[in-house]
Amino acid sequence: MARKSTHHASWLHLHLAVCLSFLLLASNQLPRCSLALSANSSRSSGGGTSRVPALCRSQEAASLLQLKGSFALPTDGSCDDNTALPSWRSGSDCCRWEGVSCDGITGRVTALHPSNPTCDGRLKACGGLHPALFNLTSLRRLNLGGLDFCGSQLPESGLERLTNLRVLMLESCNLSGSIPPSFTGLHSLQKIHLSDNTLNGNISNLFSAHSFPHLRVLDLSYNMFEGTFPLGITQLKNLRVLDLRSTNLSGGIPNSIGNLSLLRELDLHGNRLSGGLPRELSNLTYLTELDCSNSSLSGQLPSLTSLIRLEYIGVSYNSLMGTVPATIFTLPALVELHLQVNNFSGPIEEFHNASGTLTEVYLSRNQLTGTISTSFLELTALSTIALDYNHFTGTVNLSSYSRLRSLFEFTASGNSLVSIVGDDRWTSGSSNSSISELAFASCGLTRLPSVIRHLPSLNWLDLSYNGIGGKIPDWIWRNHSRWLDLSHNMFTEVARPPAYTVISYIDLSFNRLRGAVPSPSLLSASHLDYSNNKFSSMLPGDFLMLYGTAASINLANNQLGGTIPYAGCDQFHYEEEGGRKPLRDLDLSGNNFSGQVPPYVLRGCNNNTLRVLNLRGNRLEGTWPQEMGGLCRLEAVDLHGNQIRGRLPRWLANCKELNGLDVGGNNLVDSFPSWLGNLPHLRVLILRSNQFYGPVTTVSMDPHRKNHHHSRSAQGSTFRRKTAGKPENFPFPLVAGKWNSGIFRHFSFSNLKIQKYL
Repeated sequence: MARKSTHHASWLHLHLAVCLSFLLLASNQLPRCSLALSANSSRSSGGGTSRVPALCRSQEAASLLQLKGSFALPTDGSCDDNTALPSWRSGSDCCRWEGVSCDGITGRVTALHPSNPTCDGRLKACGGLHPALFNLTSLRRLNLGGLDFCGSQLPESGLERLTNLRVLMLESCNLSGSIPPSFTGLHSLQKIHLSDNTLNGNISNLFSAHSFPHLRVLDLSYNMFEGTFPLGITQLKNLRVLDLRSTNLSGGIPNSIGNLSLLRELDLHGNRLSGGLPRELSNLTYLTELDCSNSSLSGQLPSLTSLIRLEYIGVSYNSLMGTVPATIFTLPALVELHLQVNNFSGPIEEFHNASGTLTEVYLSRNQLTGTISTSFLELTALSTIALDYNHFTGTVNLSSYSRLRSLFEFTASGNSLVSIVGDDRWTSGSSNSSISELAFASCGLTRLPSVIRHLPSLNWLDLSYNGIGGKIPDWIWRNHSRWLDLSHNMFTEVARPPAYTVISYIDLSFNRLRGAVPSPSLLSASHLDYSNNKFSSMLPGDFLMLYGTAASINLANNQLGGTIPYAGCDQFHYEEEGGRKPLRDLDLSGNNFSGQVPPYVLRGCNNNTLRVLNLRGNRLEGTWPQEMGGLCRLEAVDLHGNQIRGRLPRWLANCKELNGLDVGGNNLVDSFPSWLGNLPHLRVLILRSNQFYGPVTTVSMDPHRKNHHHSRSAQGSTFRRKTAGKPENFPFPLVAGKWNSGIFRHFSFSNLKIQKYL
């Protein structure tokens, strides 16, 4: 028994000795572990304020300094500092440099994202990727996105040395040329971002499962590649995101696209593809985004009912045909559906189990027929429905759609709708409708839908190009703060807008409206078009108010008479606040205005913001002011058929954007305006039926100018005089013609008085 106790005590002492040794060893290692963890945490954050000793490898610091030497600051003055990457200094720990991360144990550089925090512009590296970069063989993440490589190409060799690289980001780098074959040696890559460059060449054989077995994200969008869809991409079984938007690819979408069973996002927008959407897309059950819009696709839309995670479908601007499957409106996760601008035909069948997430439906510009499906009313999350320019018929019950609490935009222009109906017992107070945009232009409507007055949130209304007659009621001016277009109808009267009417865009043109121009005491409209009616009067104060507040005024082709009210520029205090812009376009042509033209009309006010001035076909008198302060921004001027006298103002030579000048049919007396020959954009000069005189330089077509949209008659279209034995060219056509909506056309030449010419 004593022997057993002695043996037990010896074993206990041995056990305690082992435990103490272990604890001592652990206590010695603990600071090292703590230090390593601290260093690793610090380095992965890009060089914080940790006090750990520097672990940067001197060889890699030298490579980084070489890389820094290849960068240059932008020359646009956008940088506060005169040095690129100021934290990158010799003798300091490179792991603490801006944009550099290191492994906390080895001190090797693992991530690189160089940028200048004090510089708004882009760093330049016009010599391309510096070879020193490839010495950083432990790099796992390389982000050079946004650097300007000035059109340089990717190097033929060197990249393959970065065998540990997981993420490569070279988007928006102004890179050109092809992707080199050495690129396929980056076997560890999981994410590739090369978007928004001008890379080219054929990439059909560049990608394979052998080269990129771990690839999850491939973004090559906005480049200029050649060839067909790279079949090797369909072998990348781990791929989650494939973005080939606007890469100039041709050919069909391969059926093997269905092999990418883990794919979440597929974007083929803006290519030159052919054929249709393969049925194998239904295998991509994890897909959330499908965008094949504007890619020249044809054929029918395949069944997508298995794609229960799909949130976005974009196949617009193609040539897809056949019927739109009603099941597409029942996809449980779908949020946006873009089918516009295709050749879909037939009716939209009624559907059950409508999606509770679908917010936007775009079906415009197809060949769809029949009545508008009442099943749309079951899409409880619907915010936008666009049915424009199809062949729908029947009626639309706005009261029913107004019960969709999220619906704010409903457009169905260009259909043969018979009528819009609703519950007239509603009042604006009782309606909880959220509809704010309503467009039923070119629908064959003959009555103004009274239900519209009960939509309290409506601020955009387009009922143009219908056959609606009668009186425009006063309630039409209410609740519209953005857009009101009743043009091209048959209205004969309009109620005067109430005071404080605020509408940004008003178009009542091409109706049969008579009487006074409707203008409230405080109208705020950036665009106002009352042209082609029979308005006969306008209060002087209303005109001055419009001139001082609107950006575009069109009163052309009415029966307005009298004088244009006089005012000094100091009366127009126009500041661009709250999105308001000063007057740029003024069209009073085709009326009966007479008397003196006020200087502010011919010269402009408000910092001379006027771009287009059209007074054609009135009986206006006076002279053109010879002085003008500030810049000239005029682009088109038409004073044809008035009684303007005197000389052309010489400040017209400073109107560098002037495209056309028509002063024909006035009483101007002046020498030939050869000084206009230096205007870079002048295409049309109309001087006929005045009293211009003196020597004329050559007036002919400049063969180096492009986009001459005019015709010239055979009579006297070229004038020449000799100077030092050599004819001079006048760099624009001398013509006469008619101005319409900022465009000169129907040109001829006649009746120019020339004192002498050879």
